[in-house]
Amino acid sequence: MLCAFMPLSATACPALDSYYPFSPTAWPDVRARLAKIIGECLESSEFFALLGASELNTGELASALEALERALLLNPENGAAKIDYAQALFQAGQIFPALELNSNLLSRSDTPMHLVAILQERQELWTKQTSRKGLVAEMGLGYDSNLNGAPSRSDLTLTLSGEPVQLTLDEAYQPISDPYLNVRLAGTYQKLTPDFSHDFLAAVRNRSSAHPQSDLLQLDWRYSLGSNWSNWLWNLTAGTSHLIFGGSPLYSVTEARAYFRPEGSGCVPKYEMAAQYQLYHGQSLFSGVETSASAGMECRPEGGDRLYGMEAGFVENIAVNGQRPGGERNGWKLRLYWQQDLGKGVVDVQFSLASLDDEMGYSELLASGARRQLNSRLFRMQYRQNLKQKLDFQVNVSHQGQSSNLIPFQNNGTAFELGLSYML
Repeated sequence: MLCAFMPLSATACPALDSYYPFSPTAWPDVRARLAKIIGECLESSEFFALLGASELNTGELASALEALERALLLNPENGAAKIDYAQALFQAGQIFPALELNSNLLSRSDTPMHLVAILQERQELWTKQTSRKGLVAEMGLGYDSNLNGAPSRSDLTLTLSGEPVQLTLDEAYQPISDPYLNVRLAGTYQKLTPDFSHDFLAAVRNRSSAHPQSDLLQLDWRYSLGSNWSNWLWNLTAGTSHLIFGGSPLYSVTEARAYFRPEGSGCVPKYEMAAQYQLYHGQSLFSGVETSASAGMECRPEGGDRLYGMEAGFVENIAVNGQRPGGERNGWKLRLYWQQDLGKGVVDVQFSLASLDDEMGYSELLASGARRQLNSRLFRMQYRQNLKQKLDFQVNVSHQGQSSNLIPFQNNGTAFELGLSYML
């Protein structure tokens, strides 16, 4: 495309005819040769357009953007620079500026006819990128040491008339260890506009095993609105999650979140606020409204092969019913995460800690009415590798544990899963 527009060269700059490549494989050599005469061509729009094209065609996107911007500063009507600058903007993720510039080229009367069809095809292709649909199917086989989330201890001490009484839990309420099948189907839709990004997600997950009383069915939907404002990226999310356990509805969560962080690479701060309405079906006495606020740091080192960060914050859970055992709950949370390219795939690791304390005694039957203290931890690791187009292989490992001064709330569980993910 570049050769279609030929602006006049600056006086001090040598003729550039011999620098235009006749083969795509010649771009690295063209770039090297142009670097030797850059001092002579500082006022040449044609030179920087050609330099930008060579950098664009050798994968140096940041340098290409800089060179093409300079070409257009020297000559705003440089058509060659505009064609490649639109391509560079698109590759940098700036879809709407690229579309606007490409539309400007199509409206020019001096655009060569043989380029019009190419530019029109590019306009249509880029426009399609503003609206994306996806459907993902996942299937995994795994093993869980505590399928039913039962307490770790098989015995229980109750306080009756001030005296401790030792009880043994029925086998149905003790941890069940067994293999399971996990199936998940998720649909996504994204709509981009010049000012906002709209993202929709709907998902259903079913975990089944030889123990129907521990089967799990989860239904989720989520909508996110994202944009940037005054060099800050922000995202607002709302959604619900419904969990059916052992064939009966267990709980539903309705959630809203707000996320903010400044634009830029390297390490940047981030902030998040969230509110949840937690409804326990059949046990509405335990329902509550949980709010949290957290701050952290996220780092994306140069090269883009890894991402890591941490966040910490405070949590408050307010009882909907004033008779809820334990009353209000307050505490804190901490999350560490790390993502890294590893071999032909990507490994994603997360570790979180949380602590919640009740404001009142939980029950006179447990530890003579002591206030409940909960300390939880969660470790997750996923390795994901693309096998072929649209098909990924994944390994998931997780461990969750909860300690408490009250025995019924002490539990642990470890799961290992191998699976496949296919983009339909």
